[in-house]
Amino acid sequence: HRDTETDDIPEESDVLRRVFMTSGTTTVATASLGLGGAPASAAQVSLPAQRRVGEAEVNAVEKAVRQIRLLDDRHGADGLYRRAAQPLRA
Repeated sequence: HRDTETDDIPEESDVLRRVFMTSGTTTVATASLGLGGAPASAAQVSLPAQRRVGEAEVNAVEKAVRQIRLLDDRHGADGLYRRAAQPLRA
């Protein structure tokens, strides 16, 4: 638990990062699954078979998150959000 005002800033930053990550994930999932754009009968969605996530995948995600956080700390999330959303607008 954090008691001082200055300790609240990293917590707020973490919350904003989570919002950024989940909103982007939702947007990508919606776009890639074709949700919301066409009637359900118009799109057949084929999902891959489920499997357990391995250590390599976990390490790759953790590395990507560290890179995103470093970029966020240096440049802020606005630019990252614009760049991440750009392919969705094309």
